[in-house]
Amino acid sequence: ALPIFVLSGGGTAGHINPALAVADELRGRGHDILFFGTPDHIEAKLAVEAGFDFVGLKVSGFDKARPWTLLSSTAKIARATNEVVSRFKTRRPDAVATFGAYVSIPVGRAAGKLGVPLVIHEQNSVPGMANAYLAKRADATALTYEQSRSALKSKTPAVVTGNPVRASFETCSRQAGRALLGIPEDALVLLVFGGSLGARHLNTAVCAMKERLLSLEGLHIIHSTGSLDYDSVCEQLMLSAEEKERWHVLSYIDRMGDVLAASDLVVSRAGASSLAEIMTLGVPAVL
Repeated sequence: ALPIFVLSGGGTAGHINPALAVADELRGRGHDILFFGTPDHIEAKLAVEAGFDFVGLKVSGFDKARPWTLLSSTAKIARATNEVVSRFKTRRPDAVATFGAYVSIPVGRAAGKLGVPLVIHEQNSVPGMANAYLAKRADATALTYEQSRSALKSKTPAVVTGNPVRASFETCSRQAGRALLGIPEDALVLLVFGGSLGARHLNTAVCAMKERLLSLEGLHIIHSTGSLDYDSVCEQLMLSAEEKERWHVLSYIDRMGDVLAASDLVVSRAGASSLAEIMTLGVPAVL
């Protein structure tokens, strides 16, 4: 049987895309990949679209504003841990790598219970609760930023690796991106996005600049709103048919590499994975 690697991460593309970048590399080296995530979040879609076997775990986070949710969260994590342990006993993985979010906790705990090597990767400068918990148990800890080291009490010395980006970003081109979007080669393109879930403050600010932006001749705006804000942004903008030819409103961008390559300027939240992708393509950005 081929070596099998289990990867886990969830909630946002910021956790998922680095995991998929590593999964792509491992698959290219001839390994089997099994991806664990939450069934109703973005990882279920992205992992399957990338061709990986996916297992959904029903977990939920702990809301500090509602302390009683700690009980339900703990119970769900315990049940999910038992489910993962059972799966690992059926086919033991060679290693487990987790990339953050609550769904990573039962996967990491199961690895620890069975003595499977556990690697965690922290994308952000301020580590999340899941990685802070698993770092104490992990056999190896990888960081995007040196500044994260002091916030993680890792069992072994952490290594700064940077943030993995999928190899497909290296082959993206301005011409291919513009052909995908149907935007002329000589147009100026502004890309606005707030990460996979969107950013309301960013959406509101850009909508308020509608008249000013559309007054710039030849400017096209690619505006990724996030699914929760899509309808609200459409209502705020009230674009005419003519304006829609230059202001492209999307709830989510599937082929972010191509769209970034097509852009002249990015306005974005400073999410760790967004920064890594923007830097890979060298697009000027306002963050």
